[in-house]
Amino acid sequence: MNTEIAIVGTGPFGRAIISAAIDAGHRPRVWGRSETGRQCVRELFDDRVTLCESLEETCAQAGMICLAIPASGFYDVAMALGAWLMPDQVIVHGTRGVSEGFARSSQILRDVTCVRQIGVLGGVMFRQGNHAKLIGGMLASRFDDVQTTVRAMFHLDAGRLHASDDVIGVELCGVMGHVTEIALGLAEGCALDLSSAGVLAAYGLADAARLGVVLGARRETFHGLAGVGELLPRHGSASGRHRALGKQLGQGIALEDALNTIDGEVEGVMTAREAHAFARSHGVHLPLVEAVVLALDGVDHMADVLRTVLCGELAWS
Repeated sequence: MNTEIAIVGTGPFGRAIISAAIDAGHRPRVWGRSETGRQCVRELFDDRVTLCESLEETCAQAGMICLAIPASGFYDVAMALGAWLMPDQVIVHGTRGVSEGFARSSQILRDVTCVRQIGVLGGVMFRQGNHAKLIGGMLASRFDDVQTTVRAMFHLDAGRLHASDDVIGVELCGVMGHVTEIALGLAEGCALDLSSAGVLAAYGLADAARLGVVLGARRETFHGLAGVGELLPRHGSASGRHRALGKQLGQGIALEDALNTIDGEVEGVMTAREAHAFARSHGVHLPLVEAVVLALDGVDHMADVLRTVLCGELAWS
């Protein structure tokens, strides 16, 4: 087995993956666009990693490639990988967003590369900060070899990666989790109580499950770690950015102004719009997603909109 590991991405999640690979006795090859992220990797890991100058240098000879990058850059990276990857390589990703047309990251990889051994990291929990550590989550793949390979190449600080073959379900839990986080921020900005916010989280899972079933996912996936794990608070992470955006929208601040105050990508904005369009084209009602889109569009009286969601039927199908 080729034990060479390539990691694309030097943000907090990427650094958690790097640490897990090093703790398992590997020296990963790493690439990232951000010079700030690259410098952080140099300072944290020194000669325990190989920092590469190009994507091809990083990934071409690797047995496993882990993509820890935002959705906005995923298609371009996948297209570049498609030029020289081989069918026997393994790719796993933890991207929590979609591309235009509600295209999921695993779908993009299948469309533009020859790799079929694809895995999705979901419900992933990792400690924040410079010394980020991967502590558990889900690994979804239709291939047993992917499960075996990833477990051999990562050491978790605590917990484990639980196996699933529901790639679509685990991927959608992560994607739609950010939309739910915006809704929870909206509830805070509108001064709704914590109990109401908790019920809105259940509506978020129900929306994700209805969408997932249309795409071929299993409904029970959304009731497990992949679904519930995405709603666990992770301060300072993408989760916090989405809540912060929702809170400002709930307070009446315009979307562009709110985004200007947030450092980092807020993938749930595009996800909400793309999910809404996809659901409408397939005749699927997603009440919480619709409420988030209204907030993104600057609709007034968001507290009343959220109360309408809370008064509606909590339907999982």
